[in-house]
Amino acid sequence: KRFSDLKELVLTGNEFCPKGIENISNGLRRNTTLKTLVMKCGGLLSGGMHDSELEKLIKGLKENSALEKLVLDGNSFTKRGQKAIEACRDNHPSLKIVSLKNADVDRSVQEDIEE
Repeated sequence: KRFSDLKELVLTGNEFCPKGIENISNGLRRNTTLKTLVMKCGGLLSGGMHDSELEKLIKGLKENSALEKLVLDGNSFTKRGQKAIEACRDNHPSLKIVSLKNADVDRSVQEDIEE
């Protein structure tokens, strides 16, 4: 409860195992106050977040109606991950900003997602 009013969570450079991403996803499901989540490259032991971890994270966002900004700069996603981000953004009305700066993604898809 002491973090019940948390508005911004910055996890840049932290090394999470897949279970850590799952825990964050579960927390997002229940959270009603977090507006900004920053998970820049370095978020996983493998050198950045990849598709499977991203999909776990997005599962939590499906039930979260508060998040407005998701920063995934520098991570590495294939088209599978990019489609997951697009679907999340399309189905998440409060999510206004998705940042993928310096991410290893297709540039045309990045531009579509960041618009």
